[in-house]
Amino acid sequence: GREVSIHELVNYPLIMLERKTATRQYIDDYLLKHSITLEPEFELATSDLIVEFACRGLGVSCVVRDFAREDIEKGVLFEIDLKEKIPARQIAVVALKNVPLTAAAKKFMELLQN
Repeated sequence: GREVSIHELVNYPLIMLERKTATRQYIDDYLLKHSITLEPEFELATSDLIVEFACRGLGVSCVVRDFAREDIEKGVLFEIDLKEKIPARQIAVVALKNVPLTAAAKKFMELLQN
């Protein structure tokens, strides 16, 4: 794939999540640190919709690879590598001290630790 600088993103029609989402805020905050403000062509509610719009050639976007994996493997979409790497996000898990975790919650914790 082609390598693109984050400063070049303003030259492309962008498809992004709505501003109120945590993911969009994370991306906007990161870009603002580099004096970049993006004005997307489309602001959508879900990553699935973003992938659909990209498949129709309506712009470029940033989604978790798993959302687009099938379309990438089929050659419908392709990845663009960024010269500057966006830092990994951190998450925190909280649970009530005196309440045992369900089997699903235990499995989720195992997945996070691996």
